[in-house]
Amino acid sequence: MPLAHQPTHTPMLPSTIDHLSCITETRTATQEALQKAQDWLIPKMIRYKTFEVGSLIWLEGMNLKQTEGTPKLSPRQYRPFKVATQISHVAYQLDLSKT
Repeated sequence: MPLAHQPTHTPMLPSTIDHLSCITETRTATQEALQKAQDWLIPKMIRYKTFEVGSLIWLEGMNLKQTEGTPKLSPRQYRPFKVATQISHVAYQLDLSKT
């Protein structure tokens, strides 16, 4: 093929290595920004409180089955009970009375 009247140009495309380094830098900056946002947001989202064994806490009655009466008129919380053991960071075993 003749190259008449066709000037030869060097391509203006970035090299593959430059492109990969740009992608790597962008990805690293994005991961750092995500980690910073998570570190700032997660402590604000934690809604549970840790308790010590032996401390007194109120028992929430929302998911307890009622043997009599209606759930609408039943108490929302029950008297303070002593924490017997800690099962996980959000679950505890209480010393409940027989009734």
